[in-house]
Amino acid sequence: MKLSVVVPTHDKAALLRRTLDSLEAQAFDPADFEVIVVDDGSTDATRALLESRHPAHGLAVVRLESNRGRAAARNRGLERAGGDVVVFLDDDMELAPELLAAHRRLHEEDGRVAGVGNVVNHPEVSVAPIDRYMSTRGAQKIRNRGPLPWKYFSTNNSSVKREDLEAIGGFDEAFVRYGFEDLELALRLVRDRGVVIRFVEEARSFHIHPHTLREVLEKKTLCGRSSLPYLFEKHPESRRELGFHRFDPPRRGDPPGLNLRRIVYRTLLRLPLAPAAGAAARVDLGRLTDLAIDYLVLTRYLKGLEEYRP
Repeated sequence: MKLSVVVPTHDKAALLRRTLDSLEAQAFDPADFEVIVVDDGSTDATRALLESRHPAHGLAVVRLESNRGRAAARNRGLERAGGDVVVFLDDDMELAPELLAAHRRLHEEDGRVAGVGNVVNHPEVSVAPIDRYMSTRGAQKIRNRGPLPWKYFSTNNSSVKREDLEAIGGFDEAFVRYGFEDLELALRLVRDRGVVIRFVEEARSFHIHPHTLREVLEKKTLCGRSSLPYLFEKHPESRRELGFHRFDPPRRGDPPGLNLRRIVYRTLLRLPLAPAAGAAARVDLGRLTDLAIDYLVLTRYLKGLEEYRP
């Protein structure tokens, strides 16, 4: 079983070098995998870096003249892939030596399956409350307790059989702005191909991406204005599955309990809680800090949705 590793990149030459170094250091036969880097309109030293590398596993480079976004970049990599399984990685990761072996083992032992790797903060990233929060979301909350819902799929460290990706047409390139192109892909993999998503504990990667609370919240607002409403338009059922139906106005004919929750939630969201939540989000108070960040993230998503104009 051969693997194709697809890494989209944009203006991160220094971090990409570390990702490529850790791919060369894999405890994995170089004959059994290929690496495809998609240079998504970079203007830094990325081109020179890629031209200087000649690894044993082989390196294919796809260059896009302008920045097309992550969905389009991954599709261009998928078009070049010849492996049985495609491993998607981000360009700001250092990989544990056993990462590729762990992803392949999953696909050898299971049938129609996709893997989500074990992404943790790199030791050099200062663990501010927002960094700890970001590294404990999604798949990390469920880990090995069973199959992952599609909403916890992430392409920064994941693997999918190429035949399944091709059968659903790859990523939807209408996702140009930040976010949700990977979740939408997973929704179709689960719904249309019967793929089961599993957490791969041994496929560890170390994320070299310190966050700021402001940066995270700005991205959530951007998602609410663009990618999130597109997801809801394309897959109306996803609004309920992601829990956003709870914040709609009460509707005649809906269950009384749901409408009551909507009244409570909408009342809470009108309260001036943001300053207190912002203060709690900047100090490590454990679960209280997580709840404060949850609140801020939700309000930014909803703010973006209110500002969305088709």
